[in-house]
Amino acid sequence: MAARKAFTKKDASGRAKHRQPRKLDLFAVAVYQNAHYTAFVRARDGSDSWTYHDRRSAVAVGSFANVLQRCRDGPMLPYLLFYDSLTAAPEALGNAC
Repeated sequence: MAARKAFTKKDASGRAKHRQPRKLDLFAVAVYQNAHYTAFVRARDGSDSWTYHDRRSAVAVGSFANVLQRCRDGPMLPYLLFYDSLTAAPEALGNAC
């Protein structure tokens, strides 16, 4: 059985439900460098402000273009990407983020 068929939700009549695609935003990147993992994490407010987190410190790196440059210069291997979709606009969430 095809995976798509096995995981397709169906309505009461047995017809496949098709969901509208959601916009997903990248909020973190786990990277591998020098035999350990570190991460770049985007600011909670959703702005293009990223922080590099290592075992002992967190350093502001600026925009995502700077994240890409640090991965190239490192060399750091992006290993795992974390995405999220917001159900409300960031300003409507207040301090929930």
